[in-house]
Amino acid sequence: MEKGKNKKSDVREEVPFFKRPSKGVLVIFTSLWALAAFLIFAAATNAFTEPLFPLTNQFYLFFGLVLYNTFAVFILYRNYFIHQKNLRDQANKKGRR
Repeated sequence: MEKGKNKKSDVREEVPFFKRPSKGVLVIFTSLWALAAFLIFAAATNAFTEPLFPLTNQFYLFFGLVLYNTFAVFILYRNYFIHQKNLRDQANKKGRR
């Protein structure tokens, strides 16, 4: 075999957990998201002694982090449901043959 050429292997490459998440990954990320959101809101509002959504410049970064994390968790759930649908479709195709 020549140097620099990759040989094909029969082993499938592992897909990152974000593209094909399992229920366990969803549970872990949802709980981490909820904990992070609570801690960010607690830090931003001084343990809820101030209004829940103070609209000052110093809190925009905190709320941006919460929104970004929420968006990432929604994408994770979307990927989970897409992957489950694909698995059901493949199982149905195999059952028809």
